[in-house]
Amino acid sequence: MSDDSPKPTILLVEDTLTQAMLMQHQLKKAGYTVKLARSGKAALDELEKESYGLILSDINMPGMDGYQLCKELKSGERFNAIPFILLATPVEKIEVLRMLESGADNFILKAYDESNFIAKLDEIVKTISLRKSGNSSAVFFNGEGTTLPPSNASADFLLSAFEMYLFQLNKTSTPQSETAST
Repeated sequence: MSDDSPKPTILLVEDTLTQAMLMQHQLKKAGYTVKLARSGKAALDELEKESYGLILSDINMPGMDGYQLCKELKSGERFNAIPFILLATPVEKIEVLRMLESGADNFILKAYDESNFIAKLDEIVKTISLRKSGNSSAVFFNGEGTTLPPSNASADFLLSAFEMYLFQLNKTSTPQSETAST
């Protein structure tokens, strides 16, 4: 996707009004067209009315959460081709597995500052565009495009890398007095 390609219209699913308004403002400022749905049910209703190029959904919402919304959309034929990105604040390894099980195409951490949030979303959009053009193993990461080997080993490798990162993060955040006594 070149920088002059049109950006997809986004359905933003976020139940917290201040968070939703902030994200909607950031996305519009970055050139995206955004429609807001405040619940999973409202998102389903909105999808019946309009077509979207991408769904950004919070995970933790009352009623239908982001995982359930994603599973429902990905299990049917009508909306399963719309890229679904979860807005996450994962702290447990199991959350990554729940994201994968839901069928989500990717996730973005909500804790990112605005420039990192938009940069990550732009990379995801570029990857989706590359894959739609026939390169199913293409990824855009850290500002560079590459092609991954076509196997499940890539997902296994990335999960292991994530686990290692969490282990190292936990190790560096543990107070010295705790590590000395173990």
